[in-house]
Amino acid sequence: MHRPLVVLVAALLVLVSLPLAPAGAQTAMQDARRCVELVNARSDLERAVEHCSRAIASRAFKGVNLAPLYYNRGWARDELGQREAAIEDYSSAIANQTDLLQAYVARGYAHMVGGALEAAVEDFSLVLRVDPEDFVARFNRGLAYERLDRRDLAAADFRKAAELQPDNPRLRLILEQLEWQAQ
Repeated sequence: MHRPLVVLVAALLVLVSLPLAPAGAQTAMQDARRCVELVNARSDLERAVEHCSRAIASRAFKGVNLAPLYYNRGWARDELGQREAAIEDYSSAIANQTDLLQAYVARGYAHMVGGALEAAVEDFSLVLRVDPEDFVARFNRGLAYERLDRRDLAAADFRKAAELQPDNPRLRLILEQLEWQAQ
């Protein structure tokens, strides 16, 4: 459900475009590149976390250059089942780049999986205020509403999601089930 690839590519472009720096900063740059590569490959996520952590700790990156490192470390931690640490990293990514919508979606999903459904709805709603066509945020907010037993709001989100992806069989099944339960 996460969309790391877009952020990973953007992060790699930012990291590659930074000017040459002293040896310490070059080590940080190498760690940052390795972090992005490992997360993008979805392999050896423990090492990805280590590389991201070293790059973050180096203080060589600030703001929008730091946000993708937090996001990627959060994604890796999320995949490793370290949900609370992932949520903290997504929050740090957002603090460094408030328009990083993928971080809100990822944090919302982590909240939802962890049972913090109201927090999940809040994150997904923030994304949808900026981009009402975001299928992942729309679908996941529908799931969170359903788990909160707000079936009318869930159905509205699932209907809109079905408009965005009309050939999605899972959505048709969910909508049929909601209609059946409403009878």
